[in-house]
Amino acid sequence: MRIFCLCLAAATLAGMVCGGVELKFDSAALTPDIPSRDYPRFALLSDRTLVMADMGRVFFSTNQASSWSNGLLINGGCANQQRLPSGAVHKLTRTNWQPFVLPDGSVLLAYRSHTNRKPAKPGDEFYSSIRVMNGDAGAKNFTNELVLVETVVDTFRGFWEPFMVQLDSDTVALYYSDDHVSNSYQTINYFLYSVKNRKWDPTPRIAIDGKPRRSRDGMPSVVRLKDGSWAMVIETFDYNRVNSGHNSVFVVGLTRSKDGKVWTPPVVVAAPHNLDAGKRCSAPFIAALPDGRVAVTYMTDEYYRGDIMAEREGTRVFAMVVSDQPLLYDTGLENSSGGPAPGFTEIKNVFPSVDNSFQIWNTAFCADGMLYVAGHFGVNADTVRSVGHKIRLRRAPVK
Repeated sequence: MRIFCLCLAAATLAGMVCGGVELKFDSAALTPDIPSRDYPRFALLSDRTLVMADMGRVFFSTNQASSWSNGLLINGGCANQQRLPSGAVHKLTRTNWQPFVLPDGSVLLAYRSHTNRKPAKPGDEFYSSIRVMNGDAGAKNFTNELVLVETVVDTFRGFWEPFMVQLDSDTVALYYSDDHVSNSYQTINYFLYSVKNRKWDPTPRIAIDGKPRRSRDGMPSVVRLKDGSWAMVIETFDYNRVNSGHNSVFVVGLTRSKDGKVWTPPVVVAAPHNLDAGKRCSAPFIAALPDGRVAVTYMTDEYYRGDIMAEREGTRVFAMVVSDQPLLYDTGLENSSGGPAPGFTEIKNVFPSVDNSFQIWNTAFCADGMLYVAGHFGVNADTVRSVGHKIRLRRAPVK
């Protein structure tokens, strides 16, 4: 029997989350739009400046996102084209920028870099790589571009979505998605970096292997839990078909690890409410709250208000679930049978819905008593295209 938290129906824009303090995303918490798009990622510098990296720029806030500086261009420190073994030269798209602050205050910057177009016909080359650069403590100068992994294939497959955490005093792990050898399945791999030696280990390792589960595991993000263990959320492909006969494509899986290297089987913590409707929950992100709960954001087409365009990111909107109690390595979890899993509460309307507007590539970040959630916003309706694209951010004080 599925047990629902009594406050589930009341979890709204300023709703109380079961077992924890109130999360209030009120109207005053809608911070100024940031002129960017795609995949925003946050970090906190050693001087407590909040930084956001996106689209080859870094934006800075010294007042908890009440205002932002103009974006500082960082593309100049990395290659904008790649010569392939065939002799062809490809222009590169660089995205999924993630800044990560090291103990000495300097900043690592990870990103994916690949051919700027999909293969137009069978046999066309497609280049893909995961790269990192080194930055100063102010996140203003990035140099020493390093290619961690790269490949050339003849289809739109490769390496995606790097994400870094520090596992111990000397070890940073960079997780990323890898589908360059599979038409259907995907693994979560990782590289290790020595803080002491300032050196990357070139050995790729597998954290989560989607192939045995017939799953396309992607979009990893990781946080440390209150007991020192780790939690990762990923989008998992076709969990419902494999496990329960339904046909929904993407759901949100959560896996845990004691050391950041060996991970438990994913448990689905968020899924479409109607598993037979063909809706999707994808591109998740996780943040740990000070009281030990976790907030998981993702994008879904379940709540989109407007004309649905099949298989388009532009029909997704922001969604969020929060664990009712602190999450630990040994916390018992159950798979969702639709909607939030038992032990998680859905927080609705964090961003007000607008007809034909989309909210994609979301992120969450907790620092200095504030939970930040953000994503790429825009509109699909022809009559309001002048609204343009933006990164929109909301925040809620947390204890």
